Amino acid sequence: MSNSVMIFAGLETTAAAVARTLYMLAKHPRVQTQLRAEICDATTTQAADVDHSYAGHERGSVRLSYDTLSTLPLLDAVVRETLRLYPPAPLLLRR
Repeated sequence: MSNSVMIFAGLETTAAAVARTLYMLAKHPRVQTQLRAEICDATTTQAADVDHSYAGHERGSVRLSYDTLSTLPLLDAVVRETLRLYPPAPLLLRR
């Protein structure tokens, strides 16, 4: 399998949240561009937290650490807004 394929693994709620986040970014290309710039900037400014073992991919991809990802305000806002609009478990019933 190619490294460029995204697999939705995990619970149904996780897959739905990721799919809806990607859908919202596709609907709002300006936000998508801003988020991409924020992530690209993080890869250059947070060089110490970048996992370069993955950089062998033909596109030069890298993995950012959790600590770095948690400092990205637009990424946090996009995920929170998507979860607000499309909650993965919209109704929980108590017994």
